[in-house]
Amino acid sequence: MTQENICHSGYVMIYVILGFALIAIIGLSIMNLTRLETKTCSYSSELKQAHEAARAGVEWALEGMFTALQEQASEENLPPYLLDSQDCSVWADASNLTFFKVESPGATLTAVDKESCTYTLSCTGVNQRSHRTLRVLCKYAFTNVYDAGDGGEPVFKYRVFSDRGRLVELRIEQ
Repeated sequence: MTQENICHSGYVMIYVILGFALIAIIGLSIMNLTRLETKTCSYSSELKQAHEAARAGVEWALEGMFTALQEQASEENLPPYLLDSQDCSVWADASNLTFFKVESPGATLTAVDKESCTYTLSCTGVNQRSHRTLRVLCKYAFTNVYDAGDGGEPVFKYRVFSDRGRLVELRIEQ
C-alpha cells in the first residue's frame, strides 16, 4: 500500500457511517409518520362511532316522541316538552364505551300550526374519547278531529298523526 492509499482509506468509512445514519433517520421518520397516521385513523374512527351513536339516539328519541304524541292525542294542547330527563335512557354497548344521551330538557315544542308541530332536541353520542352532538328539528303532520258542540261550535275530539315525523334539520354542534 502506498502512502496516498493509506490517507484516503478513512474517507470510505466516514461515507459508510453517514449513509447508515441517513438510512436510520429515514427509517425513524417513516415509523413516526406511521404512528401518527395510526393515531389519526383511530381518532377518526372513534368520532365516526360517536356520530353513529348520536344518530341512533336521534332515531330512538324520534320514535319515543311519536309514541308520546300518540298517547296524548286526545289532548287539545300539544305538550311543550317530550322525553324529559327522567324519560331519557342511555344505551351502552358491552364495553360501556359507546353510548348516547338525549340532552336536557329533551324535546321542546318550537312551532305549531293547524296541520303540524315541530320539536327540537339535542342528542350526544360518545365513544371512548370522542363525542358528537346532533341537534335536530322534527316535524309531525296531523289532522285534528272535531265534534259538533251543543251550540254547533266545533269541539276538539282527538288528533290523528299522518306520519311518524320527519327530520327538517339535522345539525352537528361543536
